[in-house]
Amino acid sequence: MKKAFVIVIISLLCLSGFAQGIYFSGEEGMRLEYADKNAKGKATGYTVYEIQKIERQNATNFYVTYMVSIFDDKHKALMEGMEVIVKVIDGTVYFDGSSLMGKLANNLNIKGNGIIIPSNIRVGQKLDDFSVTIEAIATTSACTDVTVVAEEKLTTEAGTFDTYRIDMKYAGKALFIKTEGTISQWYAKGIGEVKTINYDKKGKIATIKELVNLTKKP
Repeated sequence: MKKAFVIVIISLLCLSGFAQGIYFSGEEGMRLEYADKNAKGKATGYTVYEIQKIERQNATNFYVTYMVSIFDDKHKALMEGMEVIVKVIDGTVYFDGSSLMGKLANNLNIKGNGIIIPSNIRVGQKLDDFSVTIEAIATTSACTDVTVVAEEKLTTEAGTFDTYRIDMKYAGKALFIKTEGTISQWYAKGIGEVKTINYDKKGKIATIKELVNLTKKP
């Protein structure tokens, strides 16, 4: 279960994206289902985010209430209907203590933020490095050399999207196990993250995360 909490934390940092309201899933009633896949493209699990409410002051200060559910590869629920209230204050994420995730994350001492995508994104642009540290479980992840490398049309099970591809170098540590490699991510306006591929240090695909279902409030 602890692993599931870490997945939720890291994924929400990517979803929130701090994308200045453009490359972010910022619509009430939106439901996003992502499949986690292995190197062969076989699903190993699913995560579903349903946006319940958004309270927005400006592009870098807003609250988002999600319902998060995690399923195994057979769509059997591992964690279902967890309310997560994310506060983004001056571009930094906080988990609201009044939500269940806030209570669970209260003693984890989470520091850092997700990727920052400007509204005027363009190919060749260098973006800020970013990192996340969860001190209580000795987990860190840092992304550097973050670069917008292409504007691409990307098709997944959820549909076809106009996206920007962003590549970066990755270094992480969980307990005493270190990992490094590269990451490619695709972001679409009004959606946020559409696909992520993690490569190991030899350039081989390690994991894939892909948007497989998207529904919006009628």
